[in-house]
Amino acid sequence: MTISDEAPSAATQQMKENMAKIEALSQRLVAALAQKKAPNPALEGPGADLYLTTSSAFLKEMMDKPSRILETQVNYWAQAMKHYIEASEALSQGKLQAPADPGPKDRRFSNPLWDTHPYFNFIKQQYLITAKTVEDSVAAIEGLSPIDRRRVDYFTRQIVDMMAPTNFLPTNPDALERAVQT
Repeated sequence: MTISDEAPSAATQQMKENMAKIEALSQRLVAALAQKKAPNPALEGPGADLYLTTSSAFLKEMMDKPSRILETQVNYWAQAMKHYIEASEALSQGKLQAPADPGPKDRRFSNPLWDTHPYFNFIKQQYLITAKTVEDSVAAIEGLSPIDRRRVDYFTRQIVDMMAPTNFLPTNPDALERAVQT
């Protein structure tokens, strides 16, 4: 027997061992997947049915009452630009303080810098203006069942809250102060 005759035999044996390992691992994987619990649908995000129902109602309203959508957009941009102009004027005059804050108090913005620092106040005010517009727009959608209405309101609040500037390091004075300390 030559070396070349032994080499395929050793390679064949190694291949058999590797295939046996793959088979054993595959069986373990199948067993693990079989024991996996089914996800709880109550903990899942909104399904396609809610998206379809809501978008249909929204599009129907857009077609039936286009003036409402335009009015909402005009009001939003008027508020956002008014606040932007106030903040810009204050900075151009050398005032390093935020403009007056007429809005309701939100516990997420308890750090005094949200009210006194022009940058943080601008971010906060723009967020609050946008959040109110989104929530009001969703609340104005007609044609939803009470259950779908609650679901849409809930998920809208979740998304709006998720986008709060308090959730991001560069726009959260508390987080920035903590980062500097550590």
